[in-house]
Amino acid sequence: MVLALVAWTLLCVPHGWGGELSDAQSLEKEGKTAEAVTAYEHWLSANRGAPDWGTVLLHAADIVPSPEGEVTLLAAWLPSVTDGPLRHGILLRLAQMDELLGRLDKAQVYYEEASLVPGSRDLRSLLDSASLLLELGFVAKASAQCRAILQLSDEPALRTESRILLAQIDARSDRSAKAGDEIRALLNGPDRSTLTPGEVLRLWRIASGGGMNDLARACSDLLKSRYPASPEAALAESRATPYPTPSQYLDTLESPSVSSQAAASASSVQESPSDSGPSHSKLGQAKSLVIQVGSYLDRSNAVYRLRDLTDSGFRGEIRTADVNGKRYYRVLVIDIPKGKGAELVGRLRQKGFDGFISRE
Repeated sequence: MVLALVAWTLLCVPHGWGGELSDAQSLEKEGKTAEAVTAYEHWLSANRGAPDWGTVLLHAADIVPSPEGEVTLLAAWLPSVTDGPLRHGILLRLAQMDELLGRLDKAQVYYEEASLVPGSRDLRSLLDSASLLLELGFVAKASAQCRAILQLSDEPALRTESRILLAQIDARSDRSAKAGDEIRALLNGPDRSTLTPGEVLRLWRIASGGGMNDLARACSDLLKSRYPASPEAALAESRATPYPTPSQYLDTLESPSVSSQAAASASSVQESPSDSGPSHSKLGQAKSLVIQVGSYLDRSNAVYRLRDLTDSGFRGEIRTADVNGKRYYRVLVIDIPKGKGAELVGRLRQKGFDGFISRE
């Protein structure tokens, strides 16, 4: 921590930030984080337009002790940001944090705004926006955003993901024929060879959940022939018929890719309702350290995420939280050794899981 602050000081002083920031840095070095953030914000107010203004803002956000506080700070300063790349980066950060916190409506707006920043051409954020719109129930707008991506993007991976999401939208909208056409086109088209195991499994889930047995079997056969040792192949081959819902097969299927103890952890989902946020466990123990890696309105999405987490070797569970009249299913990493929270967050990020530490 001391070395990091020394490096931060060396970065700041040569750029002429002056004594005001020295006070903030001293407070930060003394561990007075709240006072340091206030001092940084005072400098931000007095030095709008300074070359390193954005760097100071992002650093202030980095040291805010809570995810909610970080979002509040960045959202408060966002209207002052006119630099395109900086605004785009802050919008993405706000979107990702709000999504992790379960504020999906706000996250969707930030993803959509990020995609519209002049010069960014960030169609990936538009796809993230469409995914959240589908979860929030705005099917027509989600479909429109997917189709916009297909019109504007020449990136094969992004186009494939958009087409998969369109198939999911059609299936949820009782347009099984259209969903089937999209799945069939992906399985038989020129991009067939680039489909990843995860993408084929997503297609299998859509087909099996919609009663499209021939397409579910085609997905299963593709996984079996191309990725025979993958967990995705085991999932699809074991449950292609009859057509289980995602929650049905994920709650019962044991994956050969994880230990029996890990598989049991993934299938035995613990949920504890709360009126204002994540609750204590069913045993009622005192608050303990957890890492939240996802928050979803749809329970099956949370179960998918928990399965991915368990397959990656982490111990987790799902807990419910009722926020503003809506129930969220939060995916948490539990049983964190004392003093190992930050290290575990780093390991999770290496495996593709963004998360933050909290107490339950």
